[in-house]
Amino acid sequence: MDLSKLLGGDDDRALVDALVEQVRKERRCTLDRFVTVPNPCNEVERTVFFVWDSCAMICSSGLLYLFENNADLAECSKCYLAVGLESVASLFDRVARMLPEHLRDRDFRDIGRQFADWTDEDEVYNAFRAVDLEYFEQTTGEVVPDALGVYIRRHSDRLSHYLHP
Repeated sequence: MDLSKLLGGDDDRALVDALVEQVRKERRCTLDRFVTVPNPCNEVERTVFFVWDSCAMICSSGLLYLFENNADLAECSKCYLAVGLESVASLFDRVARMLPEHLRDRDFRDIGRQFADWTDEDEVYNAFRAVDLEYFEQTTGEVVPDALGVYIRRHSDRLSHYLHP
């Protein structure tokens, strides 16, 4: 879809979907691999992609799913902050502080495997689920696509290679 037309419209979800699809196609990005030589993502592409895909993962399976995909919590926080979702960004910072000390410097996939063994009787597991609920409350409806739409329009000069006359 032509991003230039979407930039002039008011359908934020369509704009975000189209940009993410273009980034995914051109840059071959995933949450744990944003740089592909010779086509590294710029900061705007990275931010939009990271927020959109992390939102999809969390809404699908909760914050713990981010660990299974080796998503960086500090990067999540930075990206959500960049798009103006400060309260959501703070949730990622809180989750990072909740990690047991022995897991903090490990590959996030190791943390995901550790959490797979936890049950609803584990205190940390329940703390993560409580943060999941806060995330869902703070991102209901069109909160994320609206914030991303504003961000994309504000930084459209960094996306000129996706615009078609």
